[in-house]
Amino acid sequence: ETYLFDGTWGDYGDGDGQFMQPRDIAVFTDPDHPEENRMYVVDQVTNSISIFLTDGSFLSKWGNITGIDLMHPSGVDLFIPPGNPGDYKIYIADTGNNQIKIFSKEGSYETWPPEIENTVLDQPFKITVDQDENMYIIDKMRENNRLVGFDVNGTLDNEWGTLDPASGISSIKPSSFAIGPDGTLFISASSENYIYTYTPDQHIEVFVADVNSF
Repeated sequence: ETYLFDGTWGDYGDGDGQFMQPRDIAVFTDPDHPEENRMYVVDQVTNSISIFLTDGSFLSKWGNITGIDLMHPSGVDLFIPPGNPGDYKIYIADTGNNQIKIFSKEGSYETWPPEIENTVLDQPFKITVDQDENMYIIDKMRENNRLVGFDVNGTLDNEWGTLDPASGISSIKPSSFAIGPDGTLFISASSENYIYTYTPDQHIEVFVADVNSF
């Protein structure tokens, strides 16, 4: 399939429809407005989430300007309940606050973990939520350097890239990841030029880029 360039929108600034450092984006068809595709954009400098139609029309903005404490948010994903898509949620990796913020479509939110002092996260910057509402989070800005998985109750379920306590070095330094239709996890480690794949039964494969080919 061939894609053609369709244009750009937005400009520099902190006003409605403007960006200063957009970091992540999520697009979906709103069940309440099936004729519309909506887009959520997190901006790390304006500490905001802006909502647009995919033609660039600005709808609304949440964040510090509306009294919501965000600090350098870096990731966004949507959870759409299979049986009730109208009750979708927006998950934000609130990097500077070491939290995930979970928004309703109306803009109310809850934080996870509830108490920052007890957080198991250290500057999370990318999040994906699967169809069972399990969270996968890259938690790497300081020493953690790992991808962690939490179940729907917020219990740590798995992690990839655990630190070696002897050396203090992570086995994986993830920069991004994706989950395949069969549950296979693909993790890119840009500093190592590796792609790691983990199947649901934890079989591991490593693909090494040939840097001489670039």
